[in-house]
Formats: sequence, C-alpha cells, structure tokens
Amino acid sequence: MKFATKAYASIVSLVIGMFLLLEGSRMIHLIYSIDLVFIVVGAMFVLAYLPLMGDYLELNLRGSKTVTFMPILLVLGLVLVYQGAVIPLSVVEKGLFVVLEIVLISVPAFVLCRAAKRR
Repeated sequence: MKFATKAYASIVSLVIGMFLLLEGSRMIHLIYSIDLVFIVVGAMFVLAYLPLMGDYLELNLRGSKTVTFMPILLVLGLVLVYQGAVIPLSVVEKGLFVVLEIVLISVPAFVLCRAAKRR
C-alpha cells in the first residue's frame, strides 16, 4: 500500500473512531451495551490511526513528532462541534463547548499550518 494511501486511510479511521467514541460516551443504550461496543470499536479505530499514519506528517512537513498528534486534536474539536449541535445543553454548557472547540480546532490547525509553511 502506498504511503499516501495509508495516510488517507488513517485520517478516515481517526474521524470514524472519534465519532464512535463520543457517541458511545453518552451512555444512552446502557441496557443493550451498544454504547460499550461504540467505545471499544472507536478506540480501535483511533489507535489504528498511529501505525497507519506512521511518520508521514513528520517527513512531509519536516516537523517534530508532535505534528502527528495534531490531527487527533483537530478531529476531536470537529466532532465536539457536532456533539454540541446535537445534544441539548444549557447556555453555560454551550459556552464552555464553544471555548473548548475553538481551542481544539485553532491550535492544531495553527501548528499544522506553521509546519507546512516551514516546509
């Protein structure tokens, strides 16, 4: 498998895994253990990101090893945007979600853009 194909597969795996992890964390279907299955499968997809991505971002962006972890935080922020829009929350909770989402999206995006410019 080509290196770039593995990198794209790792991003897809990361997005699916984060979505499943956060969907399972709500524990709505406690009787059927569906949420537990979501958490386990989501964790497997997220953990599959690291070996699939390997050092692709480090080599292409010529950055440090932390560049590999930035997509994880970025996808977490994006999935939290979805969760914040779907789950009914109070005004205070929505405000906290917005602050968390802004930090989780802007900081990794800034680090990735800065690494891409240095390239």
